[in-house]
Amino acid sequence: MFNIFSESENIEAKFEKREVSNKVAVIGISAKLPKAENYRDFWNNLMNKMDCVDFISEDRKADCDSYFKFIGKDLNEISYQQMGFINDIDKFDYSYFKIPYQDAALMDPRQRLFLETSISALIDAGYPEDKIMGKNVGVYVGSSNSDTVFNYDKILFDSQITNPVAIVNNMSSMIASRISYLLDLKGPSMTIDTSCSSSLVSIHEAYQAILDQECEMAIAGGCNITNIPMKYDVQLGIESSTYRTRAFDNDSDGTGFGEGVVALVLKPLYNAIQDNDNIYAIIESSLVKNQGTSIGVASPSVDGQMELIYENIQNAGINAEDMSFIEAHGTGTNIGDVIEVEAIKRAYEKLTDKKQFCAINSVKNNVGHLLSASGATGFLKSILTVKNRKFPPIINYSIPNRKIDFTNSPVFVNQEQIEFDSDKKIYGSVSSFGMSGTNCNIIVSEYKDENRSIENQRERNIITLSAKDQDSLKELVWEYIIFLSNDQELSLQDIAYTLNCRRTHYPCRVAFVIKNKEDLIDKLQFFYRNIGKNVSIDNIFYVEKIQEQGIISRHLDVEYNLNDMEKICEAYIQGNDIKWNKLYNDSKVVSLPTYKFKKSRCWYTEVKSDFILLDDVELEKDEMLVVEAWAKLFGLKEVELSQDIYDVGGDSLSLVSIFSELDKEIENIILEEFIEYETLEAIIEYVRTKKGHIVKKSNFEIISTNEDYKIGKISNGVNGSNSYLIFDDTNCTLIDAGVKISDLDEILDELHIPIINYNILTHAHFDHIYSANEISNKYHAKLVLHQLEVPFACLLQNKSTEVCREFMQNLTA
Repeated sequence: MFNIFSESENIEAKFEKREVSNKVAVIGISAKLPKAENYRDFWNNLMNKMDCVDFISEDRKADCDSYFKFIGKDLNEISYQQMGFINDIDKFDYSYFKIPYQDAALMDPRQRLFLETSISALIDAGYPEDKIMGKNVGVYVGSSNSDTVFNYDKILFDSQITNPVAIVNNMSSMIASRISYLLDLKGPSMTIDTSCSSSLVSIHEAYQAILDQECEMAIAGGCNITNIPMKYDVQLGIESSTYRTRAFDNDSDGTGFGEGVVALVLKPLYNAIQDNDNIYAIIESSLVKNQGTSIGVASPSVDGQMELIYENIQNAGINAEDMSFIEAHGTGTNIGDVIEVEAIKRAYEKLTDKKQFCAINSVKNNVGHLLSASGATGFLKSILTVKNRKFPPIINYSIPNRKIDFTNSPVFVNQEQIEFDSDKKIYGSVSSFGMSGTNCNIIVSEYKDENRSIENQRERNIITLSAKDQDSLKELVWEYIIFLSNDQELSLQDIAYTLNCRRTHYPCRVAFVIKNKEDLIDKLQFFYRNIGKNVSIDNIFYVEKIQEQGIISRHLDVEYNLNDMEKICEAYIQGNDIKWNKLYNDSKVVSLPTYKFKKSRCWYTEVKSDFILLDDVELEKDEMLVVEAWAKLFGLKEVELSQDIYDVGGDSLSLVSIFSELDKEIENIILEEFIEYETLEAIIEYVRTKKGHIVKKSNFEIISTNEDYKIGKISNGVNGSNSYLIFDDTNCTLIDAGVKISDLDEILDELHIPIINYNILTHAHFDHIYSANEISNKYHAKLVLHQLEVPFACLLQNKSTEVCREFMQNLTA
């Protein structure tokens, strides 16, 4: 197992490894769910009995209407369903990930949102990007293209967008691989589709891979986005008439739907304890089975579910009566709930005679059925339950389903929250059953850190926050003001350790020296009100952007003494690499607000071309098209000709995207040639050569005169090269074709030269062939290739037919 604390001393284990072997810890979580921007909002919604199903927002409806209008649909015939919507599926912080704007706009929103959510989960776990780059970390995500008819690639195709970048950007396999690529992760990476059970199966696969030592840590979860939530005429027969799931209720007539993104970070329990990670819950056991033959290929099976649940309890080695709660699949369909409770009853009857000792409900009643992301959502609810020792109440439930005999079963539906006894360890079971017949059950338990006591807290602490720019930092500061004001019972020393030792330190930085939580909130509020106003206060240290070389090359090599906190803070904002780990001995990671990603609109309909060209040059139409395509692709507000494709966040695929944009407008550009150029200036130069363009009007001067001929130079030609005219009273030879025809016309008129006899090129000037053909056609010149331009031109000019004949024979051969 890799250790991110390369500078710290060996941590003395306070436990026996055999006590925690073959168990996996959940150490990081992040989520974007209906009416919830993060997992804290989600938990509060559950505890407050919130119905998160709603109507489509006006902004989102406008995007959907725009699509249908483009493809010729009558909007009066279109209606949208209610569901559990997430916000801002069209938003993405492409600049944070250095992804070109146009690439991001053509990327499946599932890729974008799972990427942001995964990074947030890693930050929450205390494993920022720079600490896990190149490590053996796996990525497992459950997602299905069958969740919606209107996948993003279909919308792009119907909108006649044929950019080749969109192909890769909409492959479902790339949802997982995008993360592995950006973070250079070496573990397994896969997108799993088992229909409704996809995301819980993904968590199982991550859990199993860790136990099998295929990876040392894993990101797992699920994502489902309904780009266009159209109400369909043809239905499966499982849809709720009210758009809401009423699992276990007698009036239930089907399932309602929703969307969401959930990411979790898993790690061997032994290592998580050793590394002072924040352990939300423990995975005791996990099992995946297919139910085999049932009454229909997509129908649930009592025996299949029963065997799964029974075997997993046996594998966990726990007493069935110790099960504290069950997070059910609970879809609210006519046969689904009946079969699920019957399967639970049969499984537990093999293990106990006790009745109605275990609470059961379903998160689908709050947020809807999230399809391929539903299992991860139920799992998230379960680990928050064991972490908070409270099981949220069910909603949309009044009368028990008369087809279910709860009295003679081990379960009861809790209509009020349950607070578990402090002296009893909490166990929970979460199930997800796929229409594919592939089912998953995971048993989780709470983790108690009984060996740790919070004593010897320091009188003062350093708190650091950072972001990539001032706007993002300001939003992050506001998040912490809200977070800390909501009665968070956390150790300031643990907060300091988490922020200083276990987070990335970005260029825009602030450091606070604080005495207590109230002092921290006061300083955060002052900083929030005055950021950017050049107002200072004692014990607040701020820099808008550190010098680049600071974070790379400078290290604070002083005696580490927390009595000199101001000196450490000054060094921090100067860009020094503080060895924070040496300042903390017995601290642990705690869950805090993560990075505030910018909400930049990235939608296929957007055209982003509002930019300023910083170079003072005059560009022609085709050249300006290149600049516009460059600015649009990378979302740039300022463009310089010297910009490199990699400096602005691009790669070889970006060049393909630019070519695809320009190929419709500019003739004769060739993809294989185009992608060889990596700066904007070089691309413009290439386009000039293909069109025979030059930037400035060509200058002409006589550079040599003798009794037989004169030689004139035409400067400022294509590619900055020069062309030459060798002429007398009746004949003229042009060497090189890098000149505009309009300029050549003016020069020939001034010299009273009516024709060009020969236009000579060398093989090295193949890029001037296009303009040479234009010149030869207009002036009836013979196009000749020769390595020695000037001597050969002089021989031609002197009518040396022998040399000309020899050359032409060699050329033919």
